[in-house]
Amino acid sequence: MAVDNHPFLFLKSVANLGLKVLLKTVLKSLRLQNISLLNDQELNFQQGFTVITGETGAGKSILLDTLDVLLSNTQSASSTKLLQSGKTFFLIEGTFSITPPLVKWLEAEQLLFDNDELVVTREWRLREGKLKNRCRINGIFINKTQVIKLRNLLIDFTFQGSSYSLNSPLEQLNCLDRIGDDSFFNLLKDVQIAWKDWLKSIKLLEEAKNNYDKIQLNYHESKTILEELELANLDDPNEVQQLEIEEERLVNKLDLSTSVNKILSSFKDNPDNIPTVLDQVNLSLYELRQMVRSDQTVNNIYNELSLIDQSIITFIQNIEQYSFLLETEPQRLEHLQERLNRLKRLQKIHGLSLHELIDKRDQLRETLANDLINNNLSQLSKNESLARLKRDKINSIISLERKKLAKKFEIRLLDSLRPLGLSNVRFKVDINTIESNEKGKDLVKFLFSANPGQPMLSLHEIASGGEMSRFVLALKTILSPSDLPGILIFDEIDSGVSGRVSKAIANLLKILSLKTQVFCVTHQPLVAAAADNHYSVIKSIKDGKTSSMIKHLKGFSERKKELAELAGGELKEANLYAASLLEQQAA
Repeated sequence: MAVDNHPFLFLKSVANLGLKVLLKTVLKSLRLQNISLLNDQELNFQQGFTVITGETGAGKSILLDTLDVLLSNTQSASSTKLLQSGKTFFLIEGTFSITPPLVKWLEAEQLLFDNDELVVTREWRLREGKLKNRCRINGIFINKTQVIKLRNLLIDFTFQGSSYSLNSPLEQLNCLDRIGDDSFFNLLKDVQIAWKDWLKSIKLLEEAKNNYDKIQLNYHESKTILEELELANLDDPNEVQQLEIEEERLVNKLDLSTSVNKILSSFKDNPDNIPTVLDQVNLSLYELRQMVRSDQTVNNIYNELSLIDQSIITFIQNIEQYSFLLETEPQRLEHLQERLNRLKRLQKIHGLSLHELIDKRDQLRETLANDLINNNLSQLSKNESLARLKRDKINSIISLERKKLAKKFEIRLLDSLRPLGLSNVRFKVDINTIESNEKGKDLVKFLFSANPGQPMLSLHEIASGGEMSRFVLALKTILSPSDLPGILIFDEIDSGVSGRVSKAIANLLKILSLKTQVFCVTHQPLVAAAADNHYSVIKSIKDGKTSSMIKHLKGFSERKKELAELAGGELKEANLYAASLLEQQAA
């Protein structure tokens, strides 16, 4: 069996080779203010495997609850119980290292972060009898949806009997997929692409069908409108403005003609034999030409007047051309006004400008061309069929790969489960076919049986609380570090098991701590001895009030004393046993 497929061989190989897996600490510190039993404390944590011990009722679970509530999107009764009575302000604040998945999420959410730390703050205030709470990241308030996403990236809890995430067929499918190799993940991407392509094609086809149905319902009305617009001969979007300008000119034709005649008589043709402007200029030009013969310096003046003469001639030509425009047929004004009234009526009926009426006509021409619509529907239908075939083909391929993967998954999980007091365990990944989705067409169900003669049923239906906790532990052990959140927390998953099983649980927790930060509340000395870091919750009673202090046990003697307490107290045998456990871990 390959070393990396068997957790205990892997752990042994790491120890034998003297390898040390360096992981960045995810939870660096935790600050509490006015929290039940724990009062005000600030704790610092390290990487690796951390255990929390202490007598029953000391507050070990409360410490874990503070982390649970810190990253909770609801205010439950359990969170309210954490708050110390008689106070009006409460705070839980965790400082986390920023890992690559966190960076990606923070950038996507446009949340600022400083250096390599992320400070998550949950605070409550009691005002006018009402308790209000809010959550911040590095001082910026975040909403409930963001809290959920952040929690999934940061932390995962396994309590006795907790299996909510594994109750979901989707999560069971995801667990299976996570152990695939790079080629499998590339195949999974192809499945998602094929699914999106098919969704796009079916959406276009359905939209086209809906449009066609609407056209059919409004066919006669649309045809009547098109006929009316076609008869109107709409071509120029500026025709109304041009007709209005011409109408204004024709209505004022008499006054305009009088003005034109006056201008022409003063510049060109005066009926009273009075010299016109052109006459005066020509006379002046004649005199200047005579002067040039005697004085060449007058030539410049002559040239200037010549330019003026040409400008006057051009001006007269423009006026004459304008006068021709006024000499239209008598019916022109009548025809023009009829056309203008028709166009304005169409604009008013449809509530559209002339430009928009032309667009509407063009659209109706296209949409009423039934052959074009039918051809488009036919092409879109072909596109949808091709996309569906491609989707189904890639779904069939990944289904076969999942069945192969399921066999490996079953072997690796059973190898991890059997040493955990489940020597007769049976496990199977049942795969059935469902309607296609973005992950394919497979419905995955975990079937489980812990005892001989017991039928295999759905995991969440048959596994006891302890069995479920150990199943989750084994499952997380076979996943790669990239598939695990930054922090794994286990609460008394070793409760009620034998020493041999405790040792196996300790080994798996140790393996997990090589991949990510692990916290575990335990009463088992074998588990506590395997930890890299040890915290003890110490309860005290003063003036009738109970409080607990969390102490980081750093030296050999402190840890030995705590392990002896777990093993049975101050007896000589318990102390010797505790010392031997620590010496074995140090060896």
